Amino acid sequence: MSHRSFNRPFFSQVAVVKQIFLNLDLKKVYSDYEEESYQQLMSKINNLSSTDLPKEMFIAFAQKIFKRIK
Repeated sequence: MSHRSFNRPFFSQVAVVKQIFLNLDLKKVYSDYEEESYQQLMSKINNLSSTDLPKEMFIAFAQKIFKRIK
């Protein structure tokens, strides 16, 4: 980070970061990553053997955190 950025008003720095976020389409990148991760998790849960912990417990937890908004 250059020294010049410390002299700029904060809002202009936020605007730059927001523009980069939009240019890189990070909302879609994250959404795609979340969907892929969820599918991988569900696959692993479904592959649990009957001697492991109950699948329903893992499914309920996964559904609580999938696509949540803070």
